[in-house]
Amino acid sequence: MKKNLKSFVLCLTVSLAAAGMLVGCGNQASILPEIVTIDTLEEEKPANDSTNSAEKDATDNGQTETAGEILDENSTAESEDTGDVKELGETGTVGDFEYILEGSMDSGFFLDRGWFLMASDETDEVILAICSGKRSTGGYSIEITDIDYKDPVMTITVKENSPAPDTVVTEAFTCPICYIRLSSLPKEVKVVTASGAELNFQGNYREDFEAGNDYIAVLSDGAGEIIEKTYVYKNDDGTYRYVNVEAITESWGSTKWNETLVGSGTAATKEEIVEIAKNHNSCGSVFYPFEINDTDDYDYTIISYEELQSHYISVEDFLNGDF
Repeated sequence: MKKNLKSFVLCLTVSLAAAGMLVGCGNQASILPEIVTIDTLEEEKPANDSTNSAEKDATDNGQTETAGEILDENSTAESEDTGDVKELGETGTVGDFEYILEGSMDSGFFLDRGWFLMASDETDEVILAICSGKRSTGGYSIEITDIDYKDPVMTITVKENSPAPDTVVTEAFTCPICYIRLSSLPKEVKVVTASGAELNFQGNYREDFEAGNDYIAVLSDGAGEIIEKTYVYKNDDGTYRYVNVEAITESWGSTKWNETLVGSGTAATKEEIVEIAKNHNSCGSVFYPFEINDTDDYDYTIISYEELQSHYISVEDFLNGDF
């Protein structure tokens, strides 16, 4: 199993470097194993998943952090002294589960803060990708410091590290991530920070996303070949479900877009949705769908430009409208 992970990490590193050069130059190939949905984890997903929610983490207080003179507006890395970090072996066993750890690296993609699942139909092995979220500079990292298993729950503790104020860092957006490969998937998984705050399950890692026809609005922003989107769905209890995606054209000038999952969760109000969209950089225009009488995908190429534009509204109208 260790040999397999080494091969995976080598391929991942090479592919990430290639992905960084090829964005905007053609099709973006998947660099990860085939992914399948784990229904039990979806059912256990926390009710509120706002990545900048004050309730989620005592350290997530909305304040900016600095690396030199560069501000990180989305920073949630821990700033308090959490004491000595427990040293874990690269490989080991917890309960009946064998594990292999891979240290912090830049994911090469911008993902919501939380943890993602990679699983395969061919084996019982799974990989959990634990992400610290989008950062405005380099110098940030995330590491697994403890693994505990009390049947049926596996608790994984991580420490998020910020660069010192005088550290010279890369002036570019980064997304720290670390991985743990498990011989099989525990019935329940919790990922917590050193301060005890829980990181939420975000879904399957880099999974292709199909929006369907039941969303009530989509917030979007971006230019060129990459657009960030937040799809909004209304739950039966009046709350909202959101899905953050990254849309990339198949090739330069192509009218076909591929949408990839970045994160998801629920929110109590539209105001929370707007804050989530701001954090995802998708809070630009708001589009509400046409009424559709069947379940087939709507072909927006058959309607006029003027009619299409009439379904774009402002964020203020979204907040004040009956959605």
